Amino acid sequence: MKKLESTFKNLEIKYKKHKDKSEIIWPEHVETWNRFINWTKDDYENQEVPIHSYNNTKGVGRIYNQTPHVIDKISELMNQKEIDSNNLCILDICCGSPFLLKEIKKTWPKCKTYGIDTFTTEFDDFNENVKGSKVYKFSFQMLLKLENIFHDSNIDIVIMINSYRGFDKDLQENINDWCKVNSKYLMYDEGTIYCNIKKKRVPAIRIKTKKDF
Repeated sequence: MKKLESTFKNLEIKYKKHKDKSEIIWPEHVETWNRFINWTKDDYENQEVPIHSYNNTKGVGRIYNQTPHVIDKISELMNQKEIDSNNLCILDICCGSPFLLKEIKKTWPKCKTYGIDTFTTEFDDFNENVKGSKVYKFSFQMLLKLENIFHDSNIDIVIMINSYRGFDKDLQENINDWCKVNSKYLMYDEGTIYCNIKKKRVPAIRIKTKKDF
């Protein structure tokens, strides 16, 4: 993984020195996340905006509900012998405060977990969540400009939960093209779907393989 880590580090240094001109998609995310994790029970009860609304502070916390479903999807790939739990490498693009990476690492301690985001230590719980993972600070658009860079670095899964579905079609296509060369799978979400078994709506976690891009 030396090539992967050195590339990330170089991009982080470049971003710090020059600041990439790519748009920061959700500049308010840090504020809403920090408010969310520091809320008390009374704060929740006094919140007037419906919990299902995607335009309120509670929306940032849906990663807590999505995480078990992401882990289930990864387990499915393992059960199908598509990936090896002892040699697994995951890259979370737009990872935010890396709660998801922490839970993946907790489930599979030998997994190599990486994240990138334009915000890192700005999150109040970043240092707690990043333990065991490596997260780099730069815009993911900088990564998309590098072609075939990780072809031999064995990135098994690129994860883009709560980000990919919010991008326009052109940006999604750029991500698809990059993942087709640099990873085996792209995992993302499409909001929620109704589950007949559980009789409720659950996170819709999707996986794209190379043949799907």
